[in-house]
Amino acid sequence: MNKKRIIVGSILLILQISVVTFYAFHYNDTKQYSEQELNQIVKELQKKDYIIDIKDVDKDILVGKRKWLTLNNDEHISAYLYADNKRMEDDAARISNDGCSYDGIYSKCCISWISYPFFYKKNNTIVLYVGENRDLINTLEEVFGSQFAGHKG
Repeated sequence: MNKKRIIVGSILLILQISVVTFYAFHYNDTKQYSEQELNQIVKELQKKDYIIDIKDVDKDILVGKRKWLTLNNDEHISAYLYADNKRMEDDAARISNDGCSYDGIYSKCCISWISYPFFYKKNNTIVLYVGENRDLINTLEEVFGSQFAGHKG
């Protein structure tokens, strides 16, 4: 009985390690993303008279490669870049409709924002704006289309 328990436990452990390894490689986008997508976003925002400063920043809740964009020295958006549209859509599907929780691969988290969150997506990119600047929200809707998650109102 003990031998059987050890064999079953070993098989379950190997299976769990295999699944975790698969997800780690499948969803790790930190090295595979397109600067071309980011450049396109910057060009579209510059056409709307925004001056943009871009910084690499650490990951946070989403899987994509995160860039911090400062617009006109006072507003900020996060752009999450993905290797392809499927990976972006997979990650976008993990964000709750109100934008206040994320159902990650390994755990679920609830998020308390300092203001209203607005999530947009286009091609291989998710954009997050947290704030109340109506002009910027309108611009983001022009560039990305309607938000897919976040504050409605």
